[in-house]
Amino acid sequence: MSKCSKLLKHDLVCQTMNYSDRKSFDDRGNSQPKDEFIPRADFQKKHHTIYNKQSDMADMDYQQIQRYLQQLDQMLNRGQNAEKAINQISLEIDEVEEFEGLSGELRSSEPAKNEAEFAETTLALANADAQELQSGEGKPSLQESPDLKSIETAGILDDLLQPFTAEAKEGESVEYQELLEQLALDQTDPKTIKEVNDLLNRFRDEVRNEAIADNQEISILAGADLAAAEIGNDGSEYNQESSQTISELEHLGAETETEAKAKTKAKTKAKTKAKAKTKAKTKSNRWLSGLGKLMLFMFQPSVNCAKKQKVRAGVWGFSLGMMVVILVGWGIYHYVQINQGDREKQVSKLLDASPELAFYRLNVDVRGKILSLTGKLPSAYLRDRAETIVRLAAPDLVLDNQIIVVDQPVNMMQVAAEVEQVVKILNQIDGISISAEFDRGNVSLTGTSIQHTTLNKITEIFAGIPGVRQVSNQMIVQPISIGIRIYFRQNSAQVPPGDWEEKIEQIKDILEKYPGLHLKIVGYSDRTEFSRENLALQRVQSVENMLESRGIDRRRVQAFAGTGSPPDIDLNQERWLRRCVVFEIIEAAADLANSGK
Repeated sequence: MSKCSKLLKHDLVCQTMNYSDRKSFDDRGNSQPKDEFIPRADFQKKHHTIYNKQSDMADMDYQQIQRYLQQLDQMLNRGQNAEKAINQISLEIDEVEEFEGLSGELRSSEPAKNEAEFAETTLALANADAQELQSGEGKPSLQESPDLKSIETAGILDDLLQPFTAEAKEGESVEYQELLEQLALDQTDPKTIKEVNDLLNRFRDEVRNEAIADNQEISILAGADLAAAEIGNDGSEYNQESSQTISELEHLGAETETEAKAKTKAKTKAKTKAKAKTKAKTKSNRWLSGLGKLMLFMFQPSVNCAKKQKVRAGVWGFSLGMMVVILVGWGIYHYVQINQGDREKQVSKLLDASPELAFYRLNVDVRGKILSLTGKLPSAYLRDRAETIVRLAAPDLVLDNQIIVVDQPVNMMQVAAEVEQVVKILNQIDGISISAEFDRGNVSLTGTSIQHTTLNKITEIFAGIPGVRQVSNQMIVQPISIGIRIYFRQNSAQVPPGDWEEKIEQIKDILEKYPGLHLKIVGYSDRTEFSRENLALQRVQSVENMLESRGIDRRRVQAFAGTGSPPDIDLNQERWLRRCVVFEIIEAAADLANSGK
């Protein structure tokens, strides 16, 4: 086979693979991605150069090349080794005789081709084959080619001898015919090739000008250009499709890279958690290991008893110390909690006991030395009132008054209902009897009370109701009368035996019922008795000692010596009725002073 055919075969196969398969092959025939492709312009330029330098390009038909390329593509798609596939296609190309393609070109062209150019091509083929034979490269002979059976050798020789029929000498024609027949039978004889070359050189100049025909329409170069253009167009279209595929792969690669980063971050986080768990587990294992070693040391028979005793004493001492610390801390914590809870309950009870604040929900929270008071009240007066009560109940705590004053629209019906509710609450208190009338923001109060201070407090309570503009308090003070009297013998200060113990118990119950009240004791004497004033005072002191012996605080008892006759006793009545001690329930001295102010 000629060098030109081998070059064409190798070049077309490799270039078409670059455009059609876009793959490169390693030594084992495995396909790998190819990053660089031969541009279309370089591809066409290369083939133009081949066609211009080698005139025997016509031995490979473009359709035949396309068939070889399709066959190669099918082999690669089936997974066949690339090197074996290319060798098989090369073998098929080698088996095609150059003369078959040349005779096809001659028969397909209606105008006559340039005989001198054809002769030069034939000579070049012969020289190339001779060189291949000398270098040891074997190839199938013309006679062994399976496609030679379809070629009419006589017709080819007639076409070759046609330029010599008219003008060439008969001897030269016969000689040329014999050389061509010998060349057809054995293309590798150097002597035959030299003789054909010499014969052609003699007629080259004469034949060249005559062989140029005006009606020559198709040349080998034009056919080569057409084939190269078609292959280039196919490669360009495939290049565009491949570029789009590459862009999609790049986009997919970007998404894959983002997912890979997220997965890497998640894996790193998981590894960090695993390391933390392993570290904690290692610390726990170390602690358990140390404890185990200590236990082994404690119970190992071979260890010295003295050392054991020291270690045991240390362990027990440490354990007891830890238990003491834990118990003390636990006790202090619970003591503080209980104390704070008691203070909260105490303050809450005082707030609920206040009639003006009983309708509203106030929260008390004690934290250490701070007492927080929260809730909502309709007026600033009630807020200040709640603050005053809390300060009196817990003077050692810092008050944090967070009560919110909420201004509400005045509703007379609601104000009247609230006034009535306050009256009901006040009437439940012993020593108070009250009634109220509400008219367009004015409140009129009537009733009795055993204390002067109670009257002032009642006035403040009704004045603090939202919607009440004025309070008229017409209540009077009415002390609690005790119809208990203790009588004495004439000129004596000793309490006579009798029912005095029952009377003392009644007085004690009254004082316990009204803890804010005091007991007033007044002693009297008859005018016939000696030292009447001193005797009356001695009688009062005797009763006071008896009350103290029964558990009544002396500070709540006020003793006086009366003059004249006891209340409700006339001069005309019995004298022994004047020798007595009278009891009264009165307000404390401080309350009386505040009431006077």
